Amino acid sequence: MEEPITGKDVTDLFRGCLVMRRRDFLKAVTAGVLLSGIDPFSFVSAAQLFPPPQHLSQSDFDGHIKDYIYKMENFDHPHSGDVILKKNQLSLLNACVSRLKRLQSMAGHGNFNIMSFDDGLAIARKYPQVGSFTKEELDFLEKIFYSDSTIYGFLGEKPINNITTRIKEKEVVNISGSGNYLYQGAPREMYERLKKQVGDQ
Repeated sequence: MEEPITGKDVTDLFRGCLVMRRRDFLKAVTAGVLLSGIDPFSFVSAAQLFPPPQHLSQSDFDGHIKDYIYKMENFDHPHSGDVILKKNQLSLLNACVSRLKRLQSMAGHGNFNIMSFDDGLAIARKYPQVGSFTKEELDFLEKIFYSDSTIYGFLGEKPINNITTRIKEKEVVNISGSGNYLYQGAPREMYERLKKQVGDQ
């Protein structure tokens, strides 16, 4: 008989998840939390689900988790701590998103998920329908990447710490039929356990 999924297992999955579709990932994590019997709003569960960032005390961290869940449920409303772009940055963000979408369309969803930044830049330069990234766009993307990700609501460790890091294909596994990848080892094992316990939904 398999051991039940623990909060540590869920944390490992968060850390190892590369680019699963958000809905599928959240469904799997929610199912894992519910199946493990963890109350997401309890004092213990916040520590089990996410390791507290070093700059937050445990009680501040628990409040942060409750606030985070509230913000996720009410994402269309303004919240204190929201990241607000300046007017000139909004057009820059839109330009980056449009170019990245064109790059994803050119490369294919699965390839885009594990493509290195440098390879993406090379493809963008080579294909006019994508177009080269401008210096302003590159500076903006680097600024976002190297910012403290907790200000954007991402907790835990980044899978990569350098924007030009290449993800080695032998370190990841394609999740069949999804076009998404997980790191080998604990993240994949956790995914398989969740899939087995929850089933295909």
